Amino acid sequence: MSEIPATPRSRRKWLLRLAALALTVMAFLALLTWFFATPLMENVLLPAAAHRMLHANIDTTGLDIYPILKADTVQFSDFKTPNAPVLSISNLEAPWRWPARDGRYIDSFSASDATLQIQSGDTMESNLGFVIGLLNAPSSGIDPMPYIPRTIDIAQIKAGIYLQDWHTRLQGLALAASIDAIDRAHLRLYANDAAIEWRNPLSNAVESSSFELSSASVTGTPAGYEAQLELHAPDLADITLAARMADEGAMHIDVPAATLYPAYWRGLAAGLTGLDLQFDPIQIEGAAFEGSKQGATWENWTAQAGLHTPHFSLAVPEIAAAEGPLSISLSGSQEEALHATVSASFGEGQHLSLSSEGKDPISWSATSEGIPAVWLAPAAARVNNAVLNQFIQESHLALNAAGTWTSGTLKGNAELNFTQAGRALKPLVLNFERGADHFEAALESRQEDALLRLALRQQQDSGMLVEASATALPIAAWWPQPLPLGLDGLITASVSADFTDVGNVPWQATLQSDRIGSTATGWPESMPLQASLTGAIETPGTVRVSGEAAFGGGNMLKLEDTRYAAGTLTTSLECAIYLEDWAAFGGVPDLYGDLVVQASLQAAGEQLTGNFTATAERLGHGDFALPYRSAITLQSQATWNTATRAGVLNELQMALPPGTAISSASVDLNPLETGYDIAMKATRIESDLAQLAKLGYAESAEGTFNADLPLLHAGGGELRVEATGIAITAATLFLSDGGPRFFDLSLSGAGNYAPGEQITGALQASRVESGGARITAISGTWNFGDAGLKFSPLNATLFGGAVEASAVLQPLTEGLPITFNATFENVDLAAFTTEMKPPDVNLTGIVRGTVQVAIAAGQLTLFEAHLEANEGVTINRDMVESILLSQQFGGVTGAAVTRTLRKVLGDEPQRPFDSAAMDLTLEDGRITGDARLESESLGLTVDIKADPKAILEALRARQQNP
Repeated sequence: MSEIPATPRSRRKWLLRLAALALTVMAFLALLTWFFATPLMENVLLPAAAHRMLHANIDTTGLDIYPILKADTVQFSDFKTPNAPVLSISNLEAPWRWPARDGRYIDSFSASDATLQIQSGDTMESNLGFVIGLLNAPSSGIDPMPYIPRTIDIAQIKAGIYLQDWHTRLQGLALAASIDAIDRAHLRLYANDAAIEWRNPLSNAVESSSFELSSASVTGTPAGYEAQLELHAPDLADITLAARMADEGAMHIDVPAATLYPAYWRGLAAGLTGLDLQFDPIQIEGAAFEGSKQGATWENWTAQAGLHTPHFSLAVPEIAAAEGPLSISLSGSQEEALHATVSASFGEGQHLSLSSEGKDPISWSATSEGIPAVWLAPAAARVNNAVLNQFIQESHLALNAAGTWTSGTLKGNAELNFTQAGRALKPLVLNFERGADHFEAALESRQEDALLRLALRQQQDSGMLVEASATALPIAAWWPQPLPLGLDGLITASVSADFTDVGNVPWQATLQSDRIGSTATGWPESMPLQASLTGAIETPGTVRVSGEAAFGGGNMLKLEDTRYAAGTLTTSLECAIYLEDWAAFGGVPDLYGDLVVQASLQAAGEQLTGNFTATAERLGHGDFALPYRSAITLQSQATWNTATRAGVLNELQMALPPGTAISSASVDLNPLETGYDIAMKATRIESDLAQLAKLGYAESAEGTFNADLPLLHAGGGELRVEATGIAITAATLFLSDGGPRFFDLSLSGAGNYAPGEQITGALQASRVESGGARITAISGTWNFGDAGLKFSPLNATLFGGAVEASAVLQPLTEGLPITFNATFENVDLAAFTTEMKPPDVNLTGIVRGTVQVAIAAGQLTLFEAHLEANEGVTINRDMVESILLSQQFGGVTGAAVTRTLRKVLGDEPQRPFDSAAMDLTLEDGRITGDARLESESLGLTVDIKADPKAILEALRARQQNP
């Protein structure tokens, strides 16, 4: 290496700041001595002078200037941070002369201790800015030598650096200096029980270590300055360093060997980067630098260094550490142009290299192979997301970048290639340009025909415009795959935000797709989607949103007054749902209807609360539709936990058409493996039966229906209903389509519907009319349980006789099966003939018997009847003749047959029989049976084996052809 030239003029610059400090101390101490008794000096002149000369505040105690300049303490601090002094000196002594002897005012300077303290971080005591400003202050041009002491002796030096997450302190150092002239100066720093202390941010523990300084000195020579350093600290470093500093800013530094120990440097790295770096001692070899400083830049410089450690690891929370040996080499030079290279190898097959060359412009490039993805974005690894963490842990990164750097512009491009489990993923391409008045960057990724793009643009004196877009993106590429639903389809999306005013950042977003579908059971095969949102970021952490989304045939979501601030979300929304689109996917394929929901909601963390109103114009399931042709409205105060998927609907109110209402104090919703567990508490149902007539289920109705249900619980395939009161009261209830007519109907009950339990009650009616028959004085009991709805016994009066019956309906069973059993006593056939008016039949007598009927899915599946009478039975003669013609004469008619029958039966219109019996049954969908009529006076027994309908047809045929 060539000898560095030196000139006496330029050497003075090396001691300029030291002279300025000494001059300032002397000037202030002298002024303070002259005006020591005046408050004006202490309160006004001294602070003003300090501010003008050093832009600093100087505080002293125990000041005395004659015959020796003395002070107990001297502190230098910024006016902005008076409680954080940068430099403190104790027990200062400096003999001085006036006039100067041999051109020097001060022979010696001594102090018991000096403390240099630099603080940074977001605190009110940060003085780092003041220190940087003082070091960069321009020279005053004053000759420093008359004000520099010939000798300097500081018995103890302490130094401390305090960052936001890390601090270190040195103590036990001392300084001895002999300064005869600028080119004959010698400064020696030596150790007196020296120690270093630091706080490890990883463990928050304070650690310390002692160290030795074999040599730490700076010597001035006619050729410049020479510095030497030999440091041995078992927990810090072993360093040997030699440096030469010459005029015109020329410098040469050699570090033949150095070792950095992890105990100290690992904590420093954690405090500066937030990362947990682990490594064995780092060996630095062949480090050297040579260059010349011109103003604020270095020119004509060369540099080289090598670094190696046998084991190095990077540990990120929730990500396995990347580890292996680490080697780094660097070299560079700048004469006519820049030439620099940096290369690093890490672990097995992981390499990184950087190179640049040129002057204006400078071209640069970077390549890498096998670098863990966690190195690219360590902050992303802290996201508590299993999919992202797995991707970061398993992925490696290859980087290829190139660009140019001119005096005004830096621009380039980079391609990032990821591999996961040996599979190459689509690359990301970054293009950027930064000039004196603008900055632009765009990150793009292509996947077949899809393009993802993130762009940032900023002009001078304006905010930043951020745009993100996706074109023809397969939704499956970003849909979270662990979810049991896989979606497909292409979407196009864009988001843009204007950061011109950081207090109010407007943004807008659009999303559209011609088809979003899925192979999942029940999901619509094709569902178009279109969404548009606008909003603003008002302050950090406060966001406003409004917009609308439409999807499928009739689904819509509209947001208004949506605001996110301080972790809390408030919104007003309207949602229209076409249930046919989602019924099968929700597990109820036969559900249909339209639902409109309006809600005002608040969300904090995982808790969602608010009020909502749901309106259904139509709603049904399969063949069952809610029996209302106008809107059904549901209102409630809701609480929902998004993590547990559990919620509560409080003060639930369901408004049906006028006259019908359902209310519930609360509805608890708790998720099961399939479906939900639903518990409705304190439910009240009130309805005016007149609604049945308005809806067409009755010709007319006058009455009410009320029910009080303390609990209605459904879940896990079981249903439980607790009823304290169920009541139907109707003065009249006339069902439509010729159905029964009820008079003075009363039904009441209470109990529980659950396995092994039942709801029981009583039934009464003064009269029921059906098919021309009148059933009167109806009374009985009923119960609703495992066997369905059962009426037993039912007692009534029919055609003057007594009827005792039972019936069972199973409303929760498919096909709605019904069974009916009845026993008749003392039924008057004359009353039956009078009221029912059967065609061509006239009966008299008293009958008894039984009937059994079963119906399922609207079809008669069982019919069995037995009727008998032992006295007073008469049948009109025409009917008896028709029976005999059918049974005895094969249906043959004529005058001779008629005369024969008249001789047997006589001329009376009613033919008496001593006894009668009939058995009817259902065969092949037709009612058939056996009948037996006996008359001792006629000596006649008639057995009938025919369809009753066929007998009536034969009777009509005879009357038409006598």
